Amino acid sequence: MSLKENIIPKLKKYLFFISIIFFIASFSHVFYVYIYSNARTSPLAWWTISEWIIWDFPHLNPLIPSSDYNKYIINILYRSLLKYDYKENKFVPDLASCDIKNLAYIECYLNDNIKWSDGTPLNIDDVKATYDSILSTEVNPIISSLLKDTKIETKDNIIIFSNTRNDINFLNVLLQPIVSQKILNTIGVKEINSQFPIEGWLYSWYFKLESVGQEENVWIKKMTLVKNTQYFNNKFLIDKIIFKVFTDTSHFLKHKDTINIFNDKSSLIGETIPRLQSFDYTMPQYVSLFLNVDTIDNRDLRTFILDKIDRQNIIKIIDEKNFKALDNPYFITWSIDRELSAKNIDSIMAQKWYYKSSELIKFFIDDIETQEKNKKKKEETLNSSKQWQINLDEKNTILVSPTPYKYNFITQDDILLKWNVNNSNVTKVYVNDYALKWFKQGDEFFHYRLKQDDYQTIKEGKNVYKISFEINGKKLYKDEIIYYFYKDEARLNQIKESLIHPIKQEITSSFSGTSDIKTATWTDNSTSSKLTQEQEKDLKKIESLDEKFFYNKKQEQFSLKLIYIDSDKNMQLIAENIKMSLNQFWILVNTSAINVSDLNTMLQKWEKDYDIILAWINLGYFDFNIFPYFHSSQIKNAYNFSNYKKLSLDIALEELKSTTLSPEKITELEKKVVEIIKNEAVMKVLYTPILKQLVDKNIKRYEFPTYLKDDSLRIESLKNAYLLEKKIINVKSKWFSDFIKFLFNNLL
Repeated sequence: MSLKENIIPKLKKYLFFISIIFFIASFSHVFYVYIYSNARTSPLAWWTISEWIIWDFPHLNPLIPSSDYNKYIINILYRSLLKYDYKENKFVPDLASCDIKNLAYIECYLNDNIKWSDGTPLNIDDVKATYDSILSTEVNPIISSLLKDTKIETKDNIIIFSNTRNDINFLNVLLQPIVSQKILNTIGVKEINSQFPIEGWLYSWYFKLESVGQEENVWIKKMTLVKNTQYFNNKFLIDKIIFKVFTDTSHFLKHKDTINIFNDKSSLIGETIPRLQSFDYTMPQYVSLFLNVDTIDNRDLRTFILDKIDRQNIIKIIDEKNFKALDNPYFITWSIDRELSAKNIDSIMAQKWYYKSSELIKFFIDDIETQEKNKKKKEETLNSSKQWQINLDEKNTILVSPTPYKYNFITQDDILLKWNVNNSNVTKVYVNDYALKWFKQGDEFFHYRLKQDDYQTIKEGKNVYKISFEINGKKLYKDEIIYYFYKDEARLNQIKESLIHPIKQEITSSFSGTSDIKTATWTDNSTSSKLTQEQEKDLKKIESLDEKFFYNKKQEQFSLKLIYIDSDKNMQLIAENIKMSLNQFWILVNTSAINVSDLNTMLQKWEKDYDIILAWINLGYFDFNIFPYFHSSQIKNAYNFSNYKKLSLDIALEELKSTTLSPEKITELEKKVVEIIKNEAVMKVLYTPILKQLVDKNIKRYEFPTYLKDDSLRIESLKNAYLLEKKIINVKSKWFSDFIKFLFNNLL
């Protein structure tokens, strides 16, 4: 047989065989698609997820005030009388149903059929024992302070809280995790105040702690939580959660590709792993700037300082993708920034008696000249001498009054009129019928700046200033000063010559035949008197001052002390940005870092040694309640950073925290609070961080809100989530005729 005759039959056989396989595979695929078309998917209540932590190992003590992962994990293991439902945005029953309409008298009725993880009942004695343990130890100062002067009674399955406070913060007591009385009776004070033992513990919430171990190959500790089957309403589909605890960031990043869930608060990973979906959210926390009203007592200066701090620029510096600007402490769109009326920093600082060195030099020379003039004219009558004297010195930029000059000639504006009042009965000062705002009774002198552009208090040509005092309700004329102001020096000289001659004639005719009146004089101040050695020394000291900044007459530099809480690297960046921003306007800022504990110690002192505080604020569940940071009573408690006191603000804040209000009433009070704080310019809210919850995309039906009242509520997003699912086929609808129709419809 030839080679050709041998190969062709075999080739036909192979091709037929391949065709059969292809047909069976194709038919199986089509049949599979048909069978599972319109099939329902159902999640499987099974499987394990892992959440990664960069943290110290959690203490697992539900009695200690907790934050971050400690609070998050405790919220998975323990129940409390109430819980917060972020979907309904309100407090709802957990272990008990509580009547919280009257915060001074709260009754809680324990629900039926509540069990610990070992199947034993959770009863009212467990609730009472938990609060008794907190009150008898120093384990939780926050809850202890809220329970102070509170009477706790129990009867049957009811617990009653009666207190003298009418404070919304008391609801934190009802959020306290409840611990088994049996467990509390077996441990000592040492365990209550520190890390809890793990073996034989009882839990009441979604999961219970199964084990704590270590992965030798990765060198991390891990904690395994399994679903608590004794919680009768446990809707979790996930059976097990494993927390992997890393203490080293670099070690964590080496293994990041296998993460299921990670709360990326610091944007450590961000969007670098495509497998992970990022859920961005914010919380009731923000970074804010507080001005000390005791040390920065001028409202215009406070307004100027806050105006020059650029909120958007700060966010760009620290990474605008991860932070959201805030206009006020209520996370809404009302602006708390007060409009800047006095835009000239020189005039604002002059109100505090601080000046540039050039101004101080003028004051210094003027004081010397005034002393000399007063000495020479000690015996002259002010009105008779002033009436006929002319100041020919057009470079004199400071006028101290009462002055011997009625007529003044200048080519440059910015003249500071300083008038020595010397009369404690003067209640108001008028310049051309304009009442000076900053003068108050008892001031020894006043300032009035003659400036063309910013103040429009002088114009080119003749300017007449009539000075009047108000004494006992009566306005009394005191003096008149005339300025001829022209920027063109030739024009000014022309006016000067045209005026001097007729004034001389007027003087001559007035004095003719009168021997009692002294001869009038024209005085030229352009040549300074010779300074003494001591005066020369003082003048050089002033001249050596940095012209960029402000000083008082004692040559003490004006500066602000900014203290920032050293919580993360961004706080230092913000502090330095504020320092540079204010330095541009010649305000010196000195910055220093402080921790929360030292800050509290400093604030409790009588003398508050700071001007500005840059701090984190966490408002928790009651984000409308900023009571601790602005109420007068909180100054001694080291919370009112601005040391600000105002009765109308206190009343509004007390009403906000005193009861469970309607949303409309809360909004009304918030607006009132914002307007008061805005008007006084005591704070500037900067930003709130945009946090990231990174979740494996294989985890299905994971829902996450954009705003969380508390970080511990993150566990709620896992309640309906699952990893595995099955398809349920409707077999009754699958017939051969339906299959033919399916083929026909899809082929066409």
